[in-house]
Amino acid sequence: MDAEFLARLHPQSTVGELPSYAVSLDLSQKGQELADVLQKDPDLPGVVVTADDVVRGVISRGQYLRLVGRYLGLEVYHPRPIRLMFEATEVDDDLLVVPATTQVQAAVRSALSRPRTLVYEPLIISGGRRIDDASLRLVDFQDLLMADARISALRNRQMSQILSTVQEGFLLVDPEHVIAAEYSRSVEDIFATPAIAGRRFEDLLREIVGDERARLGGGYLDTLFNPNVIEKLVTQINPLLRVEATIAGTMKHLAFRFLRSLEGSSIERVMVKVEDVTREVELAAELAVQEERTRERVALVFDILRADAGQLSTFLRDLGTVIQNGETLVRRRERRGLGAYFRSVHGLKGEAGLLDLDLFQGELHALEDRLVSLRDQLSSPATADLYDPTVMTPSLRHLRQLADATRSIIDQFRRLGHLQTQAADGAPERENGANDGDPGLFESVERLVAELSERLGKPARFHTRSSEHDIPPPHRRLLQRILVQLVRNSIVHGLEPLEERQRAGKPLLGSLQFAVRSHDEGPAPGHIEYVFQDDGAGLDLEAIRRRALERGLTVPAPGDRESFAAEADDAVKMLIFASGFSTADETTRDAGRGVGLDLVHAAVDELGGYVVPHSQPGAFCAFQIILPQPEAS
Repeated sequence: MDAEFLARLHPQSTVGELPSYAVSLDLSQKGQELADVLQKDPDLPGVVVTADDVVRGVISRGQYLRLVGRYLGLEVYHPRPIRLMFEATEVDDDLLVVPATTQVQAAVRSALSRPRTLVYEPLIISGGRRIDDASLRLVDFQDLLMADARISALRNRQMSQILSTVQEGFLLVDPEHVIAAEYSRSVEDIFATPAIAGRRFEDLLREIVGDERARLGGGYLDTLFNPNVIEKLVTQINPLLRVEATIAGTMKHLAFRFLRSLEGSSIERVMVKVEDVTREVELAAELAVQEERTRERVALVFDILRADAGQLSTFLRDLGTVIQNGETLVRRRERRGLGAYFRSVHGLKGEAGLLDLDLFQGELHALEDRLVSLRDQLSSPATADLYDPTVMTPSLRHLRQLADATRSIIDQFRRLGHLQTQAADGAPERENGANDGDPGLFESVERLVAELSERLGKPARFHTRSSEHDIPPPHRRLLQRILVQLVRNSIVHGLEPLEERQRAGKPLLGSLQFAVRSHDEGPAPGHIEYVFQDDGAGLDLEAIRRRALERGLTVPAPGDRESFAAEADDAVKMLIFASGFSTADETTRDAGRGVGLDLVHAAVDELGGYVVPHSQPGAFCAFQIILPQPEAS
């Protein structure tokens, strides 16, 4: 086969394209005729043997020479008919016949699968067994091997080109988990490692994903090389389906896929496809953020539509103050103002609940979680040095984003005429920051009671005979914050579960009452009295004592005389206002911080008033708040 013909071959070439010969002799003809044919054409690999126009087999040049030697010379051999020497090459189950459309490499595999004595014999390419078949031709096995070598070289070159340009990483692993020489060059870029051929797959993994994940990857390869395991059934347990990898000091996300490479029924290799999906993961995260922002804006729209315009404006103003104060704590790394800041955040969270602003309430609760960790650090000398207020930064940043989005929505509504102009930048304010005739305080409290009752499974009702006009405008803002905390305290701690109320003969519907009374004369002239009361179990003084002792607080002991015991009990009741004090066993969205009643006490004290708890076991708990008239203060 000349070089020019080899150059025309391509990876899909068939045996029909190879140099071939159409020479046949009948079985009855003499050996002399066979010798003449072979001598006439030195390149002829052999002749086709026929009988009655039917192909019977092949006598190759090599076989002819062996037969001449067996019969000791041409003078003995030539007179004999071909049929006397026709033996091993007789066609048996088409061992020597292949279709002309057979690809070269498939024909080689077919030839190599023949018995040893026939391996190097020529192949007959034909679409049938009749001698008059125009496609009946003979191909030399050596030409077939040369063509196969050429095609293999072409395929290797193509594969190298493909593997050098393909973006995905492909590599082959043998049963010993050793990486073969054939792999895409992008694998080296993905792993930032050159020349990975000959290395164990687990060793390559270990450098980027750690020992444990590399061990799991090796175990998964063992599973794939097990012929008793169905490949489709184990793809879902692939431990490398998506992993975080540290490559050249950079965090990346890689995805591995595995596919068995079969030769017959034997699993010779496993092909591994590895992709750098870092950008895909980043885009998915960005999409999730955008979707979350969209959901937030939709939720904000509904919250804004439900909220009173004046109360919402006041809330946003107070939120801005909380955010600024928090950023100041972070920037200056201050410690002394943490308690007061905690109370302001807790109070604002209560207002968010009162206004039904769920997004703000949730993020303020998350900020409280971070403040609790900071408070716990400062409470112990062993951890005080770990104080790092920057943990508040994510919540502060998100709160600012929510506030900006809320103002943007309000501005859009204002342009569309859905809100009054004064609601966007804040309603006109009176002295001490209170809005004139700020409506809906009691309605907001009723809504908060209904929401908490449903969530905690404790039915309750808020009612009052007082009017909101009985509350001086400068007190309304304070009462709004205080009532949120007292309502939560009553429903969480005060009201008993339904079973206990039923056993005690109480109405299943709990009662929360609020009253306002002015004192122009008597023991507190010039003051206003506010009373909030529930019909729950009352204060558990023993539980308060135990929790106070656990926290290392000073707990007054009951005296011998009844008057001393009463004074001690009154002192114990006041412990519930201590900062961070709570009898709750766990922290929830509504209790356990130990901030709510601390906020009540601090807010009342700031206005020059005082608060006194009253309680009767199994009957009620009341909070009496005395505040000076605004003119007096």
